Amino acid sequence: MIWRFRSDGQWREVPAESGAWSTVHNRFRQWRDAGVLEALLEGLMAEAAKRGEAAFSLVSVDSTTARAHHDGASTRILAFACLRAGPQPLSHHPRSTSPLSQGSSAMSHASRELAVVTFALGGAVFSISYCAVTVTWKQRTPLLWILIPLAGGIGTGLFKGEPLNMILFSLGGGLALLTLMLFFPRGRRKELNRRKAAGETIESKEYEPPSWVVWTIVVGVLAWACLSYFLYSE
Repeated sequence: MIWRFRSDGQWREVPAESGAWSTVHNRFRQWRDAGVLEALLEGLMAEAAKRGEAAFSLVSVDSTTARAHHDGASTRILAFACLRAGPQPLSHHPRSTSPLSQGSSAMSHASRELAVVTFALGGAVFSISYCAVTVTWKQRTPLLWILIPLAGGIGTGLFKGEPLNMILFSLGGGLALLTLMLFFPRGRRKELNRRKAAGETIESKEYEPPSWVVWTIVVGVLAWACLSYFLYSE
């Protein structure tokens, strides 16, 4: 993490000896969201003030360094507060209570809930619809095999360093859109499955949905992927 901010490089350029860049990035996001980095900074400031090593004569205002008067009341108050507080354990440092920080935290929490709910609803809609157009448990068995590509998609996304929220949100919308294929040709799929269960041979082309359904799904999946990236990309 220190290399990343000193060099102003990309996360993917983190030196190999530091480990997988995705692991470093995920750890940074976890520490940032938990307020660990903010607590570290506050602890270092308090420790430096206790040792008399804090340079409070320089104050940063809007990315500009300005020298403060040594008799300034605010400087004395800040130094006195730091000396009185002393270094505290990280777990005792409260997170920032500013409106901006609270709003960001609330949005992050809501985004996690939205991603999980979308994934659960998408999976439920697809599963229920699949069972609705099949007539025997043997025909419903392939539904279990969908878990393999789902797990593979989640694992691949995490390996590439993508946020889990974005992966779940994308997969949930994709599953809901794929449900359209189960109901076209309109009203015929269940009848075809019923005839197939009775022993009749059904050609695969009879299950093919109209081309407009395929294109609708393709465009919908792409649009949903763009929305997922917009909402959850770092």
